[in-house]
Amino acid sequence: MPVYGTENVVVRCYETGPGGLARPATFADYFQEAASNNARALGFPGERLWAQGMAWVLARLALHIHRYPAAGETVCIRTWPAAHDRTIAQRCYEATDVHGQPLAWGTSAWVVMDISTRRMLPIPDFVAQGYPKDQPDCRPFATRAVPKLRETAHEALLRSRRADMDANGHVNNARYVDWVLEAMPQDFAAAHEPSMVDITFRAECGAGVPLVSFCSAPEEQVSLHSLRLASATAQEPRADHGSSVQPQPAGATPEKSAKPDSSPAEHAAGESANATELCRARVIWRARPAHHAPEHRA
Repeated sequence: MPVYGTENVVVRCYETGPGGLARPATFADYFQEAASNNARALGFPGERLWAQGMAWVLARLALHIHRYPAAGETVCIRTWPAAHDRTIAQRCYEATDVHGQPLAWGTSAWVVMDISTRRMLPIPDFVAQGYPKDQPDCRPFATRAVPKLRETAHEALLRSRRADMDANGHVNNARYVDWVLEAMPQDFAAAHEPSMVDITFRAECGAGVPLVSFCSAPEEQVSLHSLRLASATAQEPRADHGSSVQPQPAGATPEKSAKPDSSPAEHAAGESANATELCRARVIWRARPAHHAPEHRA
């Protein structure tokens, strides 16, 4: 019999954007929390891996969003671990409103990282042995791999913060979901919302690191995105699937100085062309429905 983890959460005002609706990263946060709680209930929580010098790391996440809930709405989440092989474990998610109407669903791929070396490890025996049997499969990823961004149309300069860090000592994956969308021009983002975000995580990042978010022009409502370090001299990502690079130290800055006739933004974007790619994403957009912000709830 399938084993599910279920929990209900109320959308908080600070988890919403303009119009009072949740953001894509809100679902990433909810799914991550549900996954952590379900793994704990099944006997392979992050705390147990930490005690053995290991950590769960998200390698890929696909979010498919039917409707963005408003502040004050209750979101009912169901998650379960699905198939796994020697190095990758899949986990599935579903989110509905209190009436059972779909809000979102997701598929994720997780790997185990050695905390000291930051390299990927095989799935531990206690995890494999504790995995429930006969679990439903996750819905497949739309593409075998997230396509590489080859033609950049827009970019945005960012910097990671200490507040973005998680227990693994690097920027939390949900922040990347926000950051890859940041490069989309404001006029387009104001009129559209993502119906799907498929993101693959390629390297990790510490606090205080200059970053550049790039994106393509949307073609047939599809855009490609890349988040990179703002320095071509940074360490390149390892070839392992889902592997990580060493976090950059807080306050790290590009080693090369900008030319006198170039702006900081132009220099950072140019430097990032060959710099470490932290993640890449494929986003499908749809017209943002007309709505009114909900009344304030005390």
